[in-house]
Amino acid sequence: MCGICGFVDLNNELGEPEEILENMTGQIVHRGPDDFGHWLSPDKKVGLGHRRLSIHDLSSSGHQPMTSHCKRYVMIFNGEIYNFKKLKDILIEKGHVFIGQSDTEVLVQLIAEFGLEQSIKQTEGMFALALYDNEDKSLSFVRDRMGEKPLYVGTCGSNIVFGSELKVFKAMPNWQAKISSDAVSRFFDYGYIPGPLSIYQDILKISPGSILTLNTSEMIPVNQWCEKKYWSLEELVDTKNTTPIPQSLPEATEKFEALLKNAVQDQLVADVPVGIFLSGGIDSSAVVAMAQACSKDSVKTFSIGFDEKEFDEIPFANEVATTLDTDHTELYCSSKTVKESIEKIIKHYDEPFSDASQLPTMLLCELTRKHVTVCLSGDGGDELFYGYSRYFRTNKNHQKVKSIPSPVRFAIKIISSIFNPRLLKSARFQKLGLLFERINHLNSPWSFYRSFISRGGLSQCLVVNKSKGEFLFSRPETELEFDHIMRFSDTKQYLTDDILVKVDRASMASSLEVRVPLLNHKIVEFAWSLPNELLQSNEKGKLPLRALLNKYLPNIDFDRPKKGFAVPLDKWLRNDLKDWAYGLLFDNTVLFKDILHVDVLATIWEQHQNNKKDYSCELWDAIIFILWLKNENSLT
Repeated sequence: MCGICGFVDLNNELGEPEEILENMTGQIVHRGPDDFGHWLSPDKKVGLGHRRLSIHDLSSSGHQPMTSHCKRYVMIFNGEIYNFKKLKDILIEKGHVFIGQSDTEVLVQLIAEFGLEQSIKQTEGMFALALYDNEDKSLSFVRDRMGEKPLYVGTCGSNIVFGSELKVFKAMPNWQAKISSDAVSRFFDYGYIPGPLSIYQDILKISPGSILTLNTSEMIPVNQWCEKKYWSLEELVDTKNTTPIPQSLPEATEKFEALLKNAVQDQLVADVPVGIFLSGGIDSSAVVAMAQACSKDSVKTFSIGFDEKEFDEIPFANEVATTLDTDHTELYCSSKTVKESIEKIIKHYDEPFSDASQLPTMLLCELTRKHVTVCLSGDGGDELFYGYSRYFRTNKNHQKVKSIPSPVRFAIKIISSIFNPRLLKSARFQKLGLLFERINHLNSPWSFYRSFISRGGLSQCLVVNKSKGEFLFSRPETELEFDHIMRFSDTKQYLTDDILVKVDRASMASSLEVRVPLLNHKIVEFAWSLPNELLQSNEKGKLPLRALLNKYLPNIDFDRPKKGFAVPLDKWLRNDLKDWAYGLLFDNTVLFKDILHVDVLATIWEQHQNNKKDYSCELWDAIIFILWLKNENSLT
């Protein structure tokens, strides 16, 4: 796991490119504290920088930037190739000789042998990379299939700049960027900024499963950049998947067990200590069960809990750890630790990000890094295997709204178009406004689902010049059932731009590598081969995972209500964090008066404090955004 960065200086206007690369890599030391390296093209127009967290081959032979033996390619790489030993054997058969034992050397030699796209298609892993071709003077950017590793690319003046985190852009001497109003609007829809947007104009996130190749001799506007997909979920859905479809739950469970065990076994390989996050839920318990089945010794597991019992899952984690005989460590989180951690959170997330589970995630990563350098996570199971309880609630609501007679729906649309939209989202008419919104979205199941997962009610009136906020990702041509639309949407947006961002920034802040076995692309393809009846039944999802755990942990009840990684924000904002939050929100209005409606924010605060409605998510959005603005202003 590492951090990468670099630039293309089209006009040779950067006077000290070596110093700039050093400043850029200095911004991401936390991503790679073990080593660093720089490379400049002979004409000094292209600069590549790297910070290394040593996982495979701890020697200097894994140093980056790394040049292919043929000298054509120079690569900087962040991530892991889990099947690199198999790929290495293929190359050895073709006559390649290796200097070291790193997966980076295998990948750059693979590219020299087969070309970039064909090489990437052969890999299993999580990664983001930049590859300079000395022959055709091109610079290519690649991101893994599911978007586990981040990569930003954009322009800064007449330069192309890129990096694992946005903070490397600010190391450029000509740094200037405007805040994207569209990104701000979408942040207040979701609590995160969906790709390819970033908080800044002209800086984009490379899409998962994509390759972007740029000519380093000319400047092309960002809106004309064209990515090429080497793997896509929409194509997987459209082609109906070539994976044989299991005909029964036992068959599906047997296939899933083999896939997960192989993925876990591959991801346990490292030249440093490895552990596993354990919440006690279905996904993490399945990963731990497979890891313990693959290991001779007790695997190391880590959990975090809360003083509030209704949010605390440590007792469940302890039950799994005891049954599987893991080496278990735990930590408790309180409102006090929130205030102590908030500055670190703003620093490491770079752009507004308000998933409150970032708080315990960062603390969990700090704890885990004291014991291991690599940790496996159970993320991805909810999206792939129909695990969220909201899927069942939303499906019921979809059916109810569809049952409203067409003439009535038409009349409601007319009425809603007459009334002021902001009035309908006022406190008094909130429920009516929400009903109107969902009826108006009924013709598009994609928009209907978006109306359920985005912030509703007053928060829709909070942003000045609010944009519509439709999904930005491409969709399959195949018409999907509503159940699959929800899974697809969450996999393409929520998983990539919330869950994986949260884990990457929190773990890298402590120089901890986190791997996600359930996102092995073979497991993703398997999950999308399953018919609905093998995913969920009787308002229970994840049927193959449940059946697998019944084999390994038969005496543990996994039918309890899902707690996820929820944080008691509603309670904290009415008590322990109340004074701090009020001062932050209403003593800094000069910062955001042109971005947010202060009167709406005051209404949201008042309704939350009077216990009329839980607005903790919306208030936390505003708190994080204001903290980000304050930090941004302190840097300019």
